[in-house]
Amino acid sequence: MSRRVGESGASLATAAVEPGGGREGSGRSGEGICVLKLGGSVLDGPEGVRHAADEVARLRAAGWRTVVVVSALRGRTDALFERAARTDGAGPVLRDSRRARREEHLARLVSTGELEAAALVALALEALGLEARLLDHRELGLHADGPVLESEPVSANAALIDRALADGEVPVVPGYVALHAAGGTALLGRGGSDYTALFLAWLLGAGRCRLVKDVAGIFASDPRAVDGPQVGEPLAELDWEAAARLGGRVVQPRALHFARRLGVALEVGAPGTDVGTRVGSVEEAEAETVGSRPEAIQAPPAVGVGTGATAGLRPSTWVVKARHSARAVYRPTSVPIYQTATFEQASATGFGAFDYTRTDNPTRSAVETQLAALEGAGHGLAFASGMAALSAVLRLVAGGGEILAGSDLYGGTLRWLGRVGPRAGVRCRLVDVADPAAVAAAIGPDTRLLLLETPSNPLLRIADIECLGRMARERGVLLAVDNTLLSPLLQNPLALGADLVVHSATKHLAGHGDATAGFVATHSERLAGRLAFHRNAEGTGLAPFEAWLLLRGAMTLHVRLEREQATARRLAARLRDEPAVRGVLYPGLRGHPGSRIHARQARGPGTVVCFRAGSPRVARRFVEGLELVATAVSFGGVATTASLPRFMSHASAPGELGGRTPIPSDLVRLSVGVEDPSDLERDIVGALRRAADATARTVSLG
Repeated sequence: MSRRVGESGASLATAAVEPGGGREGSGRSGEGICVLKLGGSVLDGPEGVRHAADEVARLRAAGWRTVVVVSALRGRTDALFERAARTDGAGPVLRDSRRARREEHLARLVSTGELEAAALVALALEALGLEARLLDHRELGLHADGPVLESEPVSANAALIDRALADGEVPVVPGYVALHAAGGTALLGRGGSDYTALFLAWLLGAGRCRLVKDVAGIFASDPRAVDGPQVGEPLAELDWEAAARLGGRVVQPRALHFARRLGVALEVGAPGTDVGTRVGSVEEAEAETVGSRPEAIQAPPAVGVGTGATAGLRPSTWVVKARHSARAVYRPTSVPIYQTATFEQASATGFGAFDYTRTDNPTRSAVETQLAALEGAGHGLAFASGMAALSAVLRLVAGGGEILAGSDLYGGTLRWLGRVGPRAGVRCRLVDVADPAAVAAAIGPDTRLLLLETPSNPLLRIADIECLGRMARERGVLLAVDNTLLSPLLQNPLALGADLVVHSATKHLAGHGDATAGFVATHSERLAGRLAFHRNAEGTGLAPFEAWLLLRGAMTLHVRLEREQATARRLAARLRDEPAVRGVLYPGLRGHPGSRIHARQARGPGTVVCFRAGSPRVARRFVEGLELVATAVSFGGVATTASLPRFMSHASAPGELGGRTPIPSDLVRLSVGVEDPSDLERDIVGALRRAADATARTVSLG
């Protein structure tokens, strides 16, 4: 079989060998930078530290500007965990997530091992005549989000590393430890030092990311436990998914999934040599090495597709600067609105690229290219509404087939499943998709499609996309994920194993409450063709003006999400402290069910916060007593809104569809916008307290 290069990366046979350029697909040049991660397995006492310093010197001599990420010395992390367990007698330390203060103490204790090793490596480098710059997680501003003991890096001050490299220094960074987004110290979990290296490689646009271990690469099974694989050579080239799937646990699977999401190619090998395993975006590898790779789990590019000046840009840049064919003639800086029903043809027997707007239109085509790139998809189709997009996906199931769907879904989706699907001969059943065992038991011989939302609307329940995607593939079932609640900038289900991703583009993607639109992304040309046929036959394509509004809205998606998500975090934490609130639902809060899964597959908790007001009366008085925040359905816009899902967005959900997760009558859903956080907090907290006080007075008088 042939091997071809992925859109986002150079060929792995030659990638990261010459120090002259940055990694293709990064947002920075990263010229000549190598991020070198020294594993604890090679830092085995003073001699191991000296050999590690020799490895840095070797790379420097070859012309690489080297950034070093250091694990704790061999066995040190485990020893610190064991010491903590002996001290407080709390049992299995890594499974104890009930006491936030204990996790903070534990994180600080374990971080000392990484700091110790980094300092020793810096001393060894100085002994070789190299100037080392020790940058701990606080100085570097390395922030992480997620569970305290298993977080994921999200930001750092790259300028400090740039300055050190410019001064000829070797930056030395302790791995595994970071500042938690909620405050305090965080650990990055198993494989956490690899996380640090991969994140810095992405942040710097490094030309090379090398993980140095005590083995020569990744083998077909664990080389530390099985002697056989060590007789031959390590596997030379793998894609991220294959590397995570194989038994050689040289690199933790979660770190490889993280690398895939970032689009970072990496090398794994032993000190003193460049031989090892390269892991990256090979789309079709040798059969004897990787095996067949289902179309649905091809890793998407980390950046938008493009050529020339637009190749290799980060999504937030590409979505603004992409050169669409719709700009080709007069080179306008804004894509034109092709407000026409039909197009003149040069011949009566041969049509051009566009003939009738119901079928296709240049403005619609431009937004499809833009959004498909954000989702890392090969194909994208824009529809007149989110329900039009979802309906096209659900109609892929022919009469007699069955759709298995999550038990907590948008009300309009439940309405289709309960009333439209059965009329088309499609049977629909609901299942708790947060429980993989329940899904496995529910998939039957006629199941053709598994549909889920994660987080779900409105209960914000979390489903493991990767687990369910693997299960669906094994059973020959398509997996469709409604990604509306997070947007492509926070979660990419195709990269996790989904076959289809659906958006109500009315929400985050358009973002201003002035356009109704839907979008479907897929890697499959076959599925895209079927969807395009349904859209053309039923006349559900997106109109040119709405396509232009969607294009314009998507350009500011990253800016809006940053503001809205930051405010949502603040409001969720604030509401949790209010006496009237019975509970807050938000994936960014510690203790939220499924938060660890969410932290692994998503890049943020989103902008929707739900809470229990204590009674339906308090909930209604709250939304009606708001002054700045509008009472309205929908979410994802620049204006903050509040709703009561049971009585608004989900009121039409059919009762005859059994297995639906009940929506509490006191549940309030907040869609957080871009207003000043202090103004929003004052309005929301004030309205809540007034509602609670008024209800209490009514009860006492009654």
